[in-house]
Amino acid sequence: MSNGQPVSRSGWVNRSRPPMLDALQKYNPNRPNAIESIWQPQYDFQTYLMAGQLQLNFFQVPLGQGGKTLADTNMVSAGMFAAPQEFFVTGIMVCFIPLNTVSGANVTPRALTNLVDVNAVANSGSLTFSIGAKNYLQDAPIGKFPPNFSIGGLVAAATATATTGTDANFARSIGRYYEITPFLIPTTQNFNVQLNWPALVPITVAGRIGAILDGFLFRNSQ
Repeated sequence: MSNGQPVSRSGWVNRSRPPMLDALQKYNPNRPNAIESIWQPQYDFQTYLMAGQLQLNFFQVPLGQGGKTLADTNMVSAGMFAAPQEFFVTGIMVCFIPLNTVSGANVTPRALTNLVDVNAVANSGSLTFSIGAKNYLQDAPIGKFPPNFSIGGLVAAATATATTGTDANFARSIGRYYEITPFLIPTTQNFNVQLNWPALVPITVAGRIGAILDGFLFRNSQ
């Protein structure tokens, strides 16, 4: 708080006194021959197989290829940022989404298996973040990279009878947000986020897993 006013990400703290017009020019989207930076995390989701897998590579299949939509990724080039874009990485998250569903009136297994699946993935494997031919981060297990988003309003237990049930259908890794030593991914420089397992880690049904790079995207202004 500052002078009773909330502080926003942009730094403007007083709604009753707008900033001077000159001060706003650095936020103007129309600046020919200028570079702008925006907070724009990069993300890539894919299927986690029921049988497990030994390796998953992220950000290598761009939007519009392999059936990828904006729900799956916002990368527009495979494994790099096309000219003149660059990306300044500040943090990494891994989001695993269990996809068990209710079978008839048997609600309890769904709640339990989602928790079991999240636990199995979170406590296994390792993550490698590389730029070019060099690794800039290696850490394990995957649960060290929890997502910073969740949902609320769910019950904590599940019961079922022949006709009714209460279902808790969500689980996720929790923990400290994983800030990394910041690095710039230069224009057209290849990079990769890779998950590795020494042995298969099966789950009850195929799930959904994604890597998210927090950071700033640098690009040409309009």
